[in-house]
Amino acid sequence: MTSESTKVAPTKTSELRKVVPLGRNKYGNNTILTSHYSMANFLPKNLYEQFSKPANCWFAILAVLQTMPKITTTGQIPVTLLPLTVIIFANGLKDAIEDWRRHMSDKVENTRKALRLSKAGEKEAMTQWCDLEVGNIIAVMANEYVPADMVILTCGHPEGHVFVETANLDGETNLKVKECQTKLFQLMGSNDTLEAALGVVQQLGGELECDNPNEFLYNFTGTLDAKMGSTDLKVALDADNLVLRGCKIKQVPWTLGMVVYTGKQTKIQMNSRERKSRKLSHLEQQLSSLTLAIFALQVVLCLIAASMSVAFESNKSNFELTYLNLADINGDPETHPAVSFVIRFFNFIILFANFIPISLLVSVNFLKFFHIFFMYGDDDMIYVADKDEIIRCMPRTSDLNEEMGQIEYVFSDKTGTLTCNKMDFRKFSVNGIVYGEGVTEIKKNVMLKMGQKVSADPVVPPGGRRTPNVDLVDNKLDALLKKASGKQYEDVVTFLMHLA
Repeated sequence: MTSESTKVAPTKTSELRKVVPLGRNKYGNNTILTSHYSMANFLPKNLYEQFSKPANCWFAILAVLQTMPKITTTGQIPVTLLPLTVIIFANGLKDAIEDWRRHMSDKVENTRKALRLSKAGEKEAMTQWCDLEVGNIIAVMANEYVPADMVILTCGHPEGHVFVETANLDGETNLKVKECQTKLFQLMGSNDTLEAALGVVQQLGGELECDNPNEFLYNFTGTLDAKMGSTDLKVALDADNLVLRGCKIKQVPWTLGMVVYTGKQTKIQMNSRERKSRKLSHLEQQLSSLTLAIFALQVVLCLIAASMSVAFESNKSNFELTYLNLADINGDPETHPAVSFVIRFFNFIILFANFIPISLLVSVNFLKFFHIFFMYGDDDMIYVADKDEIIRCMPRTSDLNEEMGQIEYVFSDKTGTLTCNKMDFRKFSVNGIVYGEGVTEIKKNVMLKMGQKVSADPVVPPGGRRTPNVDLVDNKLDALLKKASGKQYEDVVTFLMHLA
């Protein structure tokens, strides 16, 4: 079985992309689009998705049946058309609002600014992300996101290392190390400031050959034929020299890179599956199944009722009951039994229409829509990014609200099968206050290597309770738990409850 990280990216000559630094490369701009609808296709596309639900199709058929003269039981007035219209309009309005929010999110993303150097001899300028092109050289500062997939040319680290956070790609918050190609970094020279590095990069010429856009996050192969003044240098590039869109630069004051993939051709976008249709939650799938089951039961009952009605109308003894209008003046049946069966079947279909409650669909859709506002206002679902920045839960769609917290599969990864993974709970910190005396095994090993004296492990006081694999000893923690009051106590108890 081959994992994604070991797949080999295409490297055939016919499949190579050629990029000229600071030149015109016709590979499209850096615009991204995550919305599902546009002004042109919203109405037909949304109506198609609405009527892909069995219940909506059923009520549309009922509205048509109610307008047919011999079948109708409502005086040819489509009484189900009004509630059906309300449902379609409400769902369409909800989808329009949700997609408008996606458009606004795309606009914010596309209009972010980056420092770009687009042509040799021109001064660098702040440019919107959407206007970036392949071959541009961009500067990304510390704690800024990378706007497009770029090859590192030089950076503010003395050894050419760039530390990136890839939480947007793989969910991991630990920093990964990328680096500028060693010979290329030496060619650029040591630059203490970004301005000096930009002056050097403006002289860069040559050509980069690399893989065509692909979805392999951990594969990249390229060759840069760099020319700077009278110096020609040909270097090989790999995935360690490529920083992907969505990564955040950390612990490096500035990084200069050349854009190689933009927009939909970036690796993170190529790994995003295009949304082909609405996602259905388990609740909607069950509602659709129950709707079909109720419809099947309704059909059976209508068949039985239509058969009994035709038998009653075909009984000659009932022909004498003139007020029923079962026979003409010659004593023959008004309608052929087969035709009468079809008419009566649809009559009963309309009469039994309430078997499938249309009010249920209205209630479910409105409840799911208003549920979004409760999720957004929940103070327990916020992320504190910085001291002055609080990010609340922002649902992009209400289709899957009830799926939150529903766990169907649990995947686990076991490592260290040939070693003994023994973990002891020694320390924890709440609100900046550290609890737990002594040092960890890692700290002990570091202190020993540095020639420092390692103190003995703390001992549980007489009468104290010892929990297996818990070597946490702290008198101030014991005093706080005995006090059992105050905000710090509540926060510590909350932490321990979550830990348990």
